[in-house]
Amino acid sequence: VAAALGVAAATGEIDLAAWNPLPRPTPAPTLIVRIDAMRAAVAERRWGDAREAARRVRERLPDDPEAMRVEAAALFQTGRLPEARETLRRLSAREPEDLGLRHTLARVEAAAGDPETARAILRAIRSHPRATEAQREAAMGELIQLDFTHPEPPPRNERRRGSDPAPSVETGRP
Repeated sequence: VAAALGVAAATGEIDLAAWNPLPRPTPAPTLIVRIDAMRAAVAERRWGDAREAARRVRERLPDDPEAMRVEAAALFQTGRLPEARETLRRLSAREPEDLGLRHTLARVEAAAGDPETARAILRAIRSHPRATEAQREAAMGELIQLDFTHPEPPPRNERRRGSDPAPSVETGRP
């Protein structure tokens, strides 16, 4: 058969480059294609696709910071706050100087119901020696927002004027 194909190719009767009796395997997507797909899904706010694309990138690069961020954003946007929080905590531990990442973690902590941790992160950003003025202002804005959405209770030893309970009729003391 091989000799006959060779003769047919030599005489021009068959184009061996085009002839293949077996289906060609579909090439696996390259890492660049996967990263591009991930970025496109984020840009189009297709969070399910973004998460899947990030997962596929992380198959090849398990600790890729961009894929971890995309995965966390997709988890957050689809209401999976505990998973988003855990992903951001792992990434923040690996990149402690990334103040933008820490700011995002603070927002997820607040959304997940932990405003005290969010406040601690935002205060750390404000006092960080490498924080830009814009980062400090953004952290302050988030702190103010937290005060509206999750007011801090006053310290236990500090009473506000007018908040003392009325004296007891029996003892005369609050």
